[in-house]
Amino acid sequence: MPDSLEVIRSVLDIPPDVTAIVALGKQYGIGSTHEDILASEDHLSEDSRITVRGVGYTCLSAMEIGHKLRVLFTGNKKALFTGAALEFMAKEFPDVPEDWYDKPDEGSVTTHDSAVRVPTILRAEGHRSAVLETVGFHATRSGKQFKKTGNGLIACIAATDAIVAEHSEQDAEYIKKWANSSRVKKERLKEKVAIVAEAGIVGKIGRDMVRSHRP
Repeated sequence: MPDSLEVIRSVLDIPPDVTAIVALGKQYGIGSTHEDILASEDHLSEDSRITVRGVGYTCLSAMEIGHKLRVLFTGNKKALFTGAALEFMAKEFPDVPEDWYDKPDEGSVTTHDSAVRVPTILRAEGHRSAVLETVGFHATRSGKQFKKTGNGLIACIAATDAIVAEHSEQDAEYIKKWANSSRVKKERLKEKVAIVAEAGIVGKIGRDMVRSHRP
């Protein structure tokens, strides 16, 4: 059995029994500090902004077929993600009902925190199947953590950059530039190194894996 979750790249591939979205932001990283977030107009990093847009498009797609979704934005309140995400959704996706996303999880400082807290929150609300949405370079690592703690709640991961790209040719061109930027390439390498470190791989094999993924 794989230790991560399947990564999908279209809203059409989200299982029909999914009733909730877990929206995982990526505020801090290479080229994105707390000062950068404070200086941005919407208090979102570029990666988090892509994720919220992907969530918005997923919601619009669900609305077209009469399917209601619970959106759980999860992240560190001090990192400004949850509050900024709610405001961005309201502004950019006014047709999405606010009660779909108005109760965020503001107590998760790390992805691991979200992986531990979110399943309990959603199961208490009666949800049994959810999709995890985050940018593609963070999908594998976050999927591993949710796989360990979700007890089958998370059906799959939707790469929000791919969801945004499928919305329009203009979005696709923007995502292509984002994905090919040196910053995102470094983020991918950093995520691979983190996966090795978190797995506790030691010895020559582990050292070789880390070395091969250094920027």
